[in-house]
Amino acid sequence: MIKQPFKQTFHKLGLIFVLFVLFCYAMFQGDFVSWFLLYTCTPFILYALTLSFYDLGHIQITRLLEKKEFTAGESIIVTITVTRSNRFPLVYLIVRDVLPPSLARIEAQSTVVLFPWFKKTLQFQYEVSSIPRGEHTFSTVHLATSDMLGMCKKEYSSALLDTLLVYPRYTSIGFAQLSRAEQGQQSTAVFLSKNASMPASIRKYRPGDRFSWIDWKATARKSMIMTKEFEQQRSDNMLIIMDRTRSPMFEAIVSFCASLVKAALQQDTHASFLSIGKERTFFPLQKGNIHLQSIFFHLAKVQDDSSSSLFNILQSELTNSNRITSCMLVTGELSKDMQNIAELVSKTNKTLIIFVIKPNTSAFSETELHRLKTLQQYNIRVKAVYENQYENVFFEVS
Repeated sequence: MIKQPFKQTFHKLGLIFVLFVLFCYAMFQGDFVSWFLLYTCTPFILYALTLSFYDLGHIQITRLLEKKEFTAGESIIVTITVTRSNRFPLVYLIVRDVLPPSLARIEAQSTVVLFPWFKKTLQFQYEVSSIPRGEHTFSTVHLATSDMLGMCKKEYSSALLDTLLVYPRYTSIGFAQLSRAEQGQQSTAVFLSKNASMPASIRKYRPGDRFSWIDWKATARKSMIMTKEFEQQRSDNMLIIMDRTRSPMFEAIVSFCASLVKAALQQDTHASFLSIGKERTFFPLQKGNIHLQSIFFHLAKVQDDSSSSLFNILQSELTNSNRITSCMLVTGELSKDMQNIAELVSKTNKTLIIFVIKPNTSAFSETELHRLKTLQQYNIRVKAVYENQYENVFFEVS
């Protein structure tokens, strides 16, 4: 393989040789045709020869993103600015912003042909629509140019790093927590309303506590702000588990989990969020934008890479924690582990509700219906949740 510097030198010598041949032909032939060829070809050859010395590496390139954080489904406008240090005439300049592999399936006009001529600054914009969830890194901008006849071609790739973080879409939902209160043999969903609960004790004020919870008598007596602690607040410990096994519905699972976590935080629920794939990630749900941001950051990059079965995950989490009283499992299907999961939940005396994320037009298969009946025998609730239809999911739990 010919090395690039030697190839460029050989190309320059070739242009000089062609010009020399045309000059010799005109001198020896001396007729109109020979001199016409010399005068006609000389400007093109001299331009190509001069262009061969032009360094595209001196061109400064900047990429401007509207912002660095988006929500899945949004569009982004990318602005590329090319600044040259001189006014050397370029007939055309092909600028291609190389899209990350994660955006390769999206149609975007990230390549454009500019006609600089003597301009020093050029700019163009393109739009990437419907950005998928994830972390996308733009790394390279490619430049290419040539002379009018294509005798000298120049290319250059500029490393230009920009990272785009796309959070999952979420929907505002009316959140309810599971209760062990029995009505016949059915568990009921009770909306989290601490105002309707009886205070069980008092404690020091913590950021995020409501103003109405303050116990003014205790505050005056202890000379510090004291708030009421409610029975629900102390006893309801819920675990939200996201199924990260391979599933075509994984993006919808992530979206629903994001909606569920945000609703739980808004209700100040005593809950935790668990995500198990190649690594185990656990978040206690604490009020505050910083904590919510850390969860959404995880959800933005999470992948369906779990190698463990749902049964093994639940067995490990439910048997090793006595604090958990209820569990919400978000999955894409009723797998063959459901029989074992039902028996496990019955032994650990936990409350379990399973949210199965389905496409808008799909229903349970015959196999899933059989597993559904098994779960119902153990008083385990199962709810089919359709994509982007999360608002009233707790009102419709059966």
